[in-house]
Amino acid sequence: MDHSKKEWDRKKLIASILIVAGALHLGAIVIAGFFVIARNFLPDVPALEVKANVEFPAKVRKHRIEMRQLEMARPKVSAQELLKSVHPTALSLPQMPPLPKFNSTAFADLATELSVDHQSPNGMNWSAAGQNSFFGVGTEAKRILILYDISKTVVNAANRAAVPMEAIKKESCRLIEELGIQCRFGLAQFARNYAFFHDTLLPATDENRRRAKEWLNQWFATTGMMPRSTPNLVSGGPGFLQVLIRAFHLEPEVIYILSDGGFYRQSGPIPYDEIQSTLRTLQQKRALPIKIHFFAIGMKDDLYGEMRKILAPHGGTIRKL
Repeated sequence: MDHSKKEWDRKKLIASILIVAGALHLGAIVIAGFFVIARNFLPDVPALEVKANVEFPAKVRKHRIEMRQLEMARPKVSAQELLKSVHPTALSLPQMPPLPKFNSTAFADLATELSVDHQSPNGMNWSAAGQNSFFGVGTEAKRILILYDISKTVVNAANRAAVPMEAIKKESCRLIEELGIQCRFGLAQFARNYAFFHDTLLPATDENRRRAKEWLNQWFATTGMMPRSTPNLVSGGPGFLQVLIRAFHLEPEVIYILSDGGFYRQSGPIPYDEIQSTLRTLQQKRALPIKIHFFAIGMKDDLYGEMRKILAPHGGTIRKL
C-alpha cells in the first residue's frame, strides 16, 4: 500500500514539473512573439542628423525652356509670302530739276586727240589691250621690265621698219608716264655689253618717271653703240644671257624685249638651245613664270620660229614690229 502511494506521488511530481515547464515555454513563446510583432508594427522613432554640406540638386528646366523658346519663336517669312505681301504702290517723289545742256563735241575732240597721240607711225593702236600696253601688247602686271637691243643691226632694221629708235624711246616714255603708282618698272639696254637704268624695279612715282625719261633721253643708244660713260655699264662682252639672268633677279612679272634675234657675247653668237635651257632653268626657280613678250625687228623667219618655241611654254608671245 505504501509502495503504491509513493509511486503515485512520484508520477504526480513529474507531471507537475512537465506542466510547469510547458507553461513556462509557452509563456516565453508568447512574449517573444509579442515583441517581434510589436517591433514591426510600431513606427520608428525619427533621429535628427545634421550633415556638414547639404546639397540640393537643381531642377532640370532645359525641356521647359526649349519648349518656351519654341513657342515664342517667330516663323520665318518665305520669299513666296513676301511676294504675296508686298504690293507696289505709286511713289510720290518730287520732280527732278531740269539739267543744264552742254555741247559734247569737246569730249569727242578730246577722244580723237588721244587716239591720234596713241597711234604709232604705221597706224597701230598702242593702247589696245590691258591696263598698260607697250606697242599694242597689253598687260595687267604691276612689275614691268623693258630690255632694248641697241646693236647696229637692230638700229638699221628699225629704220627699215619705219619704227626708228626715237619712236621706241617715245613709246617707252608714254608707257612710263601712264603707269599707275602701284606699278614698278625697269629699263635696260644691251648689245654685247649692257646697262640697267637701276639695280631694282622702281615705283612709278613722279620723281622716278622723270629720272627714267631723262635716262632715255640722255643715255638710250640710238646709233648702235653705248658710250663708255653710260651709268651702270657692264663691259667685257657678257652678252644676252647675263642680261636675262640679271633681269630675272629683279623679279618682274612681265618682260618686254626688242631685238632682231641675233644675240652675241665676247666669244661669238649665242646658240638658241643655250638660250632655251637658260630660260627654262630661270623659270623653274619661280612659283609663277615670268611672261616674256618679244618684239622682232627685222628678224629672220627661222629665228622667229625658234623664239616662238622658246617663249610659248611660259606664256610668252612674239610679234613683228
